[in-house]
Amino acid sequence: MKYDLDTELGITFSVGLAPTKVLAKVGSKWNKPSGLTCIPTSLIPTFLKELPIGKVWGIGSKTTALLQGLGIVTALDFADKDIVWVRTHLSKPYFETWCELRGKVMFELNQEIKTSQHSIVKTLTFVPTTDKAYIYSQLSNNVEGACAKARRYGLGTKKISIFLKTQDFRYHQADIKLPAFTSTPEDILRSIEPYFHSIFALNTIYRTTGVAMLDLRKPSTQQTLFGVTETDPRMTRLYGHVDNLSRKFGKHAVFLGSSLGAITGGKKKERVICQKIFDIPLLGEVS
Repeated sequence: MKYDLDTELGITFSVGLAPTKVLAKVGSKWNKPSGLTCIPTSLIPTFLKELPIGKVWGIGSKTTALLQGLGIVTALDFADKDIVWVRTHLSKPYFETWCELRGKVMFELNQEIKTSQHSIVKTLTFVPTTDKAYIYSQLSNNVEGACAKARRYGLGTKKISIFLKTQDFRYHQADIKLPAFTSTPEDILRSIEPYFHSIFALNTIYRTTGVAMLDLRKPSTQQTLFGVTETDPRMTRLYGHVDNLSRKFGKHAVFLGSSLGAITGGKKKERVICQKIFDIPLLGEVS
């Protein structure tokens, strides 16, 4: 899972695997910025004796000062206290933390499927390049992925943020207000393209693109005076079919021509062939 996420997102992060959430948090911070740390029950004391009490998830600065005043320096000092001591000196949340440090689950995992989203972020890291058309294709692919996820929840947006990350990890960003509520990639790309041109710097090497759909909500079904709602039923039906094809045949069974470079890995030959067959305008090649 860590390898897949590293590859997909192009960012470093650490993972902790342990019997409880609090111990997993200990593991996730153990080998930053990109590590995987497993804490079996038998080795819990080994990890806790090296961990300052203030570094335990859920213990803030005031509680740290209180515990230090009571002679608690490390997480192991805290875990070794008996239940009477903990209940005497601390409130319920810290009792639960104490239990978790000892390997007893108090914070259950929530395994229910999410039914809502407040925002959706999609990023893609690729072989560093200065190719403007290819970079835009990666951004288009981001938009398609974000919209597909939004449609799964029946959501849309009027607010978008895009960014390009350079080889030296500098960010070029633009925040965009859309003219209408949507989860249709064509609508979003029409608004994004001029901003993309404004933040793209020639002769600059880029390695990542990203898009964020913000302030997501469900569309209004109330009609205006002229019988218009926030969503076009024709596009809703169209993308219903697109999503069905993706579920049946895979993520890129159907995609926009502007995403072709990202799908083919930027291979010039495939892009030109597709342009000739389908008359697809590709950024930077056709005026």
